[in-house]
Amino acid sequence: MNYQLGRTKQFIIHNSKLIFLRSGADLVVFGIFVLLALAFTWPAPMVAGVAIMGSGTDGWQDAWEMWWMNQSITNGSPPYHFTTLYAPDGATNFLHSFNPILIILTLPVQWLLGVIPAHNVASWSALFLTAYAGYLLGRDVSGSRSAGLVSGLALGFAPHQFAQLLGHLDVLSIQFFVFGTWCLYKGLHSAGRKAVVWLLWSAACLAASALTHPYPLIGSMIVMLCMGLYWSIQGRAETPWWQSATRTILALSVGLAVASPLLFAMLGQREGPSAPGRYEAGSAEVAFFSADLAAYFLPSTFHPVWGQASTGLMNLIKGGNAEKVVFPGYLVMVLGFVGILSPATRRKALFWWLLAGAGLLLSLGPTLHILGANTGIPMPSALFYALPGTSILRVPTRFTIILILGLSICAALGLQAIQSWLPAHSRYQHTALAAILLLVAFELFAAPYPTSRYEVEPWFESVNLSHDEYYGLLEVPFDRGDSRPLAWQIASGLPLAGGYMSRQSVYNLSSGIPPFTEFGVIRFDAPLPF
Repeated sequence: MNYQLGRTKQFIIHNSKLIFLRSGADLVVFGIFVLLALAFTWPAPMVAGVAIMGSGTDGWQDAWEMWWMNQSITNGSPPYHFTTLYAPDGATNFLHSFNPILIILTLPVQWLLGVIPAHNVASWSALFLTAYAGYLLGRDVSGSRSAGLVSGLALGFAPHQFAQLLGHLDVLSIQFFVFGTWCLYKGLHSAGRKAVVWLLWSAACLAASALTHPYPLIGSMIVMLCMGLYWSIQGRAETPWWQSATRTILALSVGLAVASPLLFAMLGQREGPSAPGRYEAGSAEVAFFSADLAAYFLPSTFHPVWGQASTGLMNLIKGGNAEKVVFPGYLVMVLGFVGILSPATRRKALFWWLLAGAGLLLSLGPTLHILGANTGIPMPSALFYALPGTSILRVPTRFTIILILGLSICAALGLQAIQSWLPAHSRYQHTALAAILLLVAFELFAAPYPTSRYEVEPWFESVNLSHDEYYGLLEVPFDRGDSRPLAWQIASGLPLAGGYMSRQSVYNLSSGIPPFTEFGVIRFDAPLPF
């Protein structure tokens, strides 16, 4: 009896040590990604209290959104009814990409330190949480922590991420998209109550993606449907073929049900006569913001060594840096090919390779573009954009997140294949691992990364008007595409005549009422010159 109790006690202690070691190793990886997020955005950590990361254009809109959410909570007003813009009535805009989930999570930072530090913390968290989610997914698919490091690096610190960091914090924030994929993968490969818990976590991440931006939401739905379909077709001997499909439908249904109030509000407003963005371009804008096939092979312009070398060719490609930079990394692509071609890993890699291909085709848009020239060759994405409601997704290049997700897992499996070719636990294996990780990090490196200092004219900080009075501030020239008035409102709190949103609200003062139209820069009352 004592012998049996002793063995049981030893078993419990042994397993507790294993759990501690595994959790400790994952915690170390998390810490590494936090440090890498700071290093890749240097010198931002040195000016985090007075400057935001990025080019200072749309980034001020992101910072303003943080300020507005705090105002909304303080005043008890609905967050999607923007009372400080479009004076005197404000505007309700459910189509504005607001990113409330990340803003709420960083509110404690805003309360303690202010809007600018909160914006930087949100940006860093989007980078290292995406990387960590990619690590967890790569670790569980490959069964190797070292392989997971590659997928985390390739996904969280992809050049496309730093292109979005210039001024699209909402598009940068794909962490819930990746966490949801990981949770669904665990749910499809678990049994009993564990499977249900993982599926509910996946649903929660889907709902969080809906509160981030439409692209992570649609991307999550596409990936989840593909996962359910693939593992239903492939099947396993110990499970019925329909189980994967049922579990995927459960996660999708619960997640969409949680997010349904916002989704229905968006759809209802999209079809209304005063739909925000109704003057913005349709098919022409989709074509303009489609990924260029050549851009996938041009090194990132953010790289400190060869970034300038690719600038000339990049200038031929349409769009801004946020749309041009989609390069996943040469080494990441090579590792991905090794993962799909190696006999040891190609079975695991097949789904992720197909997923990467689907992401590539979606990102290229309705027709193929090469070095800025529209070849006119129709692409499968044209079928997607023929579906009702897809016109809201006006930037196909943002579907690059699906490609990078699939390719990063293939790269992780590629590293695993290379490790299997070398003697286990040998110095050759450790040296190869260290060299590959360092080379991947070097190829993706983005520092020094641009920052934009928060500068406000003294008048905005010193003005003292009674908030009981009925007034609004009109900037001249009146430009609905300028985010600086939003930045100044953070300091003054004064209501603005007009505003700058991702989907421009219909506003009378800029729609034909003199003399206001004579004061303005007309950018959204006619099709954009694409």
